[in-house]
Amino acid sequence: MAFTMIKDITPLKESWRLKVRIVRFWEQPDFKDHTVIGTHELILVDEKGSKIQATINKHLFDNYKNLVKEGATRIISNFLVKKTGGQHRATSHDYKIVFIYKTNVRECDNVQLPLHGFDFVPFDKMHKKEVNDVFLVDVIGECTAMSDKIDTSTNGTPNYKVMFELEDLNKNTISGTLWGKYAEQMSEYKKEGIQGRPIIILQFVKIKRWRDQVSLCNSLFATKIFINEDISEVNDYKESITDGDDSRSVGITHLSSQNSHSIEDEFMKLSERKKLDEIPDTNKECFCATVATIVGFEKDTNWYYNSCKSCNKKVDYEGGGDIGA
Repeated sequence: MAFTMIKDITPLKESWRLKVRIVRFWEQPDFKDHTVIGTHELILVDEKGSKIQATINKHLFDNYKNLVKEGATRIISNFLVKKTGGQHRATSHDYKIVFIYKTNVRECDNVQLPLHGFDFVPFDKMHKKEVNDVFLVDVIGECTAMSDKIDTSTNGTPNYKVMFELEDLNKNTISGTLWGKYAEQMSEYKKEGIQGRPIIILQFVKIKRWRDQVSLCNSLFATKIFINEDISEVNDYKESITDGDDSRSVGITHLSSQNSHSIEDEFMKLSERKKLDEIPDTNKECFCATVATIVGFEKDTNWYYNSCKSCNKKVDYEGGGDIGA
């Protein structure tokens, strides 16, 4: 049986046999109880560079735990295919693979499979809104600025963030925020005091937009960071830097917590603030921030209203029945 290309996978076929590399693997917490693992997630790439996400439910994982390793090449067959959706999807494929009891995973050697499956997105395309923000993206660039690790811990739960700025070969820049373990990875590199500007690859990161600004942010689990790694993509990038451009020797500019902020920070700190009693008097559309405390829930009425499907504004209608929310 011939191997199936990832781009050709649809539920209309009855059987597939994939030859792929596992370029990303992570544990996804259970939706109801974040202290336990709900699923194990994989990103698979074929020899053409096409990618698809795969899911192994926790009750099946013992069958595959010695076979699903990041970087490994595998032949996978007898699996279920389901429609995928939602925001911040790791791949642009319309479907995802779901492992079932009869799914078969075998080892294979194939040097033709991409090592990482990068698909870099140019900075200017993100700024021009030519990239679909639904999908996670890969970017590469020189790190020109970085903050120290900023403690954002609350209620005894440790959490950190690091602000950064990347510059591409055309001098376009984009800023971003890394949280949690990703912030700590960037912070550890900065502590090493290495001279010059590192080449950084951010794989599977989110594009964040607010008003006319765009920035990057790690996903909770899928993101992977490569900092000055000895891999072909980084080495090729270094060779592409314009001869005579000694800006890299300047080093990384320090970003303080006072002069750097994420889109979330900007919304809360820089937006117009309104009190609850001021909102009904607003006679035009605007962006604003309101700080309030929930004192109770309305239980006697529905948590929705009838609205126009095009503009989402409330509508009144004649006749009986429910036209939906």
